[in-house]
Amino acid sequence: PKSREDILTTNTDDFIIGDRVWVNGTKPGYIQYLGETQFSPGDWAGVVLDDHSGKNDGSVAGVRYFQCEPKRGVFARLHKLTRYPLLHATPPSSKLSDTPTPPPPIQRCLTPTRTPSPGSRNIREGDRVQVVSSSGPSKSGVLRYLGQTDFAAGEWAGIELDEPVGKNDGTVAGKRYFRCSPNYGLFSPAHKVSRVSGSLDRHRRTHNVGLRA
Repeated sequence: PKSREDILTTNTDDFIIGDRVWVNGTKPGYIQYLGETQFSPGDWAGVVLDDHSGKNDGSVAGVRYFQCEPKRGVFARLHKLTRYPLLHATPPSSKLSDTPTPPPPIQRCLTPTRTPSPGSRNIREGDRVQVVSSSGPSKSGVLRYLGQTDFAAGEWAGIELDEPVGKNDGTVAGKRYFRCSPNYGLFSPAHKVSRVSGSLDRHRRTHNVGLRA
């Protein structure tokens, strides 16, 4: 088990490709890959660092996950990323802090496509689903979208939540994937979503029958 000191960030579900982060709270860069890898189980973040203090060019053991200059790529667990440098860390130089390297273009053609998990194969648009979160209680709602997105690689599920605890109205970065009320929309990697009951239409039919009775 991870010790408390090893966990720098608990709310890891909010990270998306293109985010500005600090690896271990000390090394600034941009997320270029999110997902599973062949070198170790679980979810990993591939980060392009501002300097050449990394370990690779976006490939590990012959498998390419993203593209960057040699020694600028590094992989880290999501809980080892922070959105700001830690207070006890060595402050970045004024050159880096004043003029950070702009995020590299996302190499979508080089990013491996995640094989749909067994759970994602069993869900369809309209199903009642539950999102498993590592940072809080699970969220329930109706699956409105399932597939690829422009904001991150892999298979994503767009969910209309039962409560206004989401992040959007079905639109991300100006592109609409589905429509719902503000703060009722949430996107999650498909492998974190599971079906909990029948479709929304079935619930509506049951509800209508009860009203007529």
